[in-house]
Amino acid sequence: GTTVSAGTLKGDTNSLVGNIVNNAFLFFDQTSDGEFTGAISGTGGLSKTGGGELLFTDADIAAGSFSVHGTGAVIDGGAVDIDG
Repeated sequence: GTTVSAGTLKGDTNSLVGNIVNNAFLFFDQTSDGEFTGAISGTGGLSKTGGGELLFTDADIAAGSFSVHGTGAVIDGGAVDIDG
């Protein structure tokens, strides 16, 4: 897994894989459609930009905030907890 403790971790579903503990900021820059199947936990912010669709499949997501810009994000199964 990956832990984000400070700053920003930026990538797409090709580079952001597995379980992520996010206590800072996680940024999906999705230029093409992609799927994330891991878990995201922690108190950090989560953002998605770009023209590609981001599909969260059976993903458990906990975030301090969650914003979507550009083409949408789809949640298919799993659980989402936004506290922000």
